[in-house]
Amino acid sequence: MEKKAASFLLSLVLVTLSTQRAAAAAFSPAVYVIGDSLVDVGNNNFLPNAPKANFLPYGIDFPGRIPTGRYTNGFTVADFIAKAAGLRMSPPAFLSLANGVQMLRGVNFASGGAGILDSTVKFLLLSSTCMDITFNTYVTYSYFFNGLNMIYQQEHQVIPMSEQIKDLAIVISNLTAKIGIKLASESLKKSLFYFSMGSNDLGTLYNLMTPGNSTQKEEVVALMIQTFKDQLQTIYHLGARKFAVLGTTSFGCVPEYRLMNPSGDCYEDVNDLSLRFQIATKALLEELSVSLKGFKYSFTDFYEIFNEILAYPHKYGFTELKAACCGSGRLNAEEHCMPNSTYCSDRNQYFFWDQTHPSEAAHKVLAELSLYGPPLFANPINIHHDVPKANFSPYGIDYPGGIPTGRFTNGFNSIDFIAKAIGLVMSPPSYLSLANEEHQMEMKRGVNFASGGSGILDTTGEDVISMTKQIKDFESVAANLTAREGDKFASALLKRSLFFCSVGSNDLFAFATLLTPGNSSQKDEIVALVVNKYKDQLQTLYHLGARKFAISGTGSIGCIPGVRVLIPSGDCYAELNDLSARFNTALKALLEELRTSLKGFEYSFADVNEMGVQVEANPHKYGFTELKAACCGSGWLNSEQICSANMTYCSNRSEYYFWDQVHPSQAAYKLAAQLSVNGTLQFAEPINIHQLLKWFAEPVNNYQSMK
Repeated sequence: MEKKAASFLLSLVLVTLSTQRAAAAAFSPAVYVIGDSLVDVGNNNFLPNAPKANFLPYGIDFPGRIPTGRYTNGFTVADFIAKAAGLRMSPPAFLSLANGVQMLRGVNFASGGAGILDSTVKFLLLSSTCMDITFNTYVTYSYFFNGLNMIYQQEHQVIPMSEQIKDLAIVISNLTAKIGIKLASESLKKSLFYFSMGSNDLGTLYNLMTPGNSTQKEEVVALMIQTFKDQLQTIYHLGARKFAVLGTTSFGCVPEYRLMNPSGDCYEDVNDLSLRFQIATKALLEELSVSLKGFKYSFTDFYEIFNEILAYPHKYGFTELKAACCGSGRLNAEEHCMPNSTYCSDRNQYFFWDQTHPSEAAHKVLAELSLYGPPLFANPINIHHDVPKANFSPYGIDYPGGIPTGRFTNGFNSIDFIAKAIGLVMSPPSYLSLANEEHQMEMKRGVNFASGGSGILDTTGEDVISMTKQIKDFESVAANLTAREGDKFASALLKRSLFFCSVGSNDLFAFATLLTPGNSSQKDEIVALVVNKYKDQLQTLYHLGARKFAISGTGSIGCIPGVRVLIPSGDCYAELNDLSARFNTALKALLEELRTSLKGFEYSFADVNEMGVQVEANPHKYGFTELKAACCGSGWLNSEQICSANMTYCSNRSEYYFWDQVHPSQAAYKLAAQLSVNGTLQFAEPINIHQLLKWFAEPVNNYQSMK
């Protein structure tokens, strides 16, 4: 066993998917954007009388220097968030769509100048006089400052929030017609609905108020909140469950308002109105989370974020917070940013692009704090917070001591069995658990970098630990090993170590809603995208010292309970299975290519799909009696609700192939490990793991000491 003791096993991506993430990825979260000019990506370009930003220097930092209609120099906060949510491209403008296929990954309905209120606004004005202001094709602005009253009218034909919701309903109807009500419902529940609304309402109404009048402010806020509540409830009843709401900022500090103050300071009375609306919005969202089942939200406190940046501008990379980058006159805000306007060269250091809109740099900071910020900036949770975990019972019910370790099953998983089979006393520890010097000594025996929900593509695992990031973490481990043991020892150890990689299912799931039945070229394009990225990653591992690769293919992912439950008949989703089969074929070809082109590259490919086919054909041979339903969960196939704390679960767990909606049981993992290590060419090609690790003296039979 001395040679075995020197073995080093790296599990880069476990075969398991995360419970919550996989359910979401099964019909990948789309992103639907409802909002104003902060997030408009070009809808106003199609409206003849609407304000537009479809000319340079708008878009000067957008790829290709294209003025898309975004009210900034590059990307917006919605663009950055969409990318983080897993989309390759930001959702397109609704009015730009030529066909329904483009709507499947999300749509942007935002319109510059839009607001929560759209027709008749009633509020209490001077001396409790009730006044009706009708907004149809015009808006009235009245500026009150130091007795100055300037009134002007501008014709605006934009898309208010009420109309954006109607457009959303059209998209949802289209989605339902295309993929069916169950699939559409699942997609909407897991999708992100992003909102940026309120600033235009507050600005317009403030300019019709008496400065310092608290009663008027409360009336305005109450009216807006009631309307906003009705709108959010409507969207909830259309199927939305995950709401990301961007609050209004200290807009008394935008260059346009600073210009009204001789000192150039913020207009604090305007900020007070915004703060009141912020507080009321947070209370509203909490109320809805209690009253509407499944309503989840993340509120980005733009007001607090801007105050933080005002206090510590250099921390966030800004040197100019008062003036606009593009415009003219005092603070570059006396004139609008126009085609012939001059603009700053150091745009990344300016918070404001024009009189009222943030720069791309500001949008990026806002997105990062929305996604990853602490409760001070994003509450009660940030958008990224919904990271899947399995650190609660009944997960781990069959693990020694009944401990929920974070494994997405009832006990051990494949890598545990494989590690034991090749001679490790314990399965490699998770990378993030190696916090101190003593624990880092454990790295000599291998490390598990796996993260539930991650994928080959960076976008698939943006909210967890993507494979790219896992490889970077391995690079740190390899460097640590070299520093401790010397280059010669580390290099020799890595060359004979096993690198276990099982990844791809989440990537394929992410494209599920895009699949057009029978469209082979579409599937081949998806597979090519994923496999090309995988090739780069495997080559990176090779150049870091890896030589022996155990690669697990993807299974019949259209047959997991979480997918079957969405099909009225309970059958498998054939299109998804076909995509998986194409991926496996391409992956095998890639591995053979790498074996030929990279000296010393050796591999064993575990055909998980074939394993599943054989189990389905003869379940009793492998000890299973239930292949369709999950052991833990509820509803039809135990898959209408995810396995959660205190949920009932089957007693005959060793007879169930699936533990929850998407994850195999310990029994299924054990079988997969056995066939990977000692299986015939039917299940492991061109050789099995036992044959790959030539220093084994005899076939391994260490499974029985584990449950």
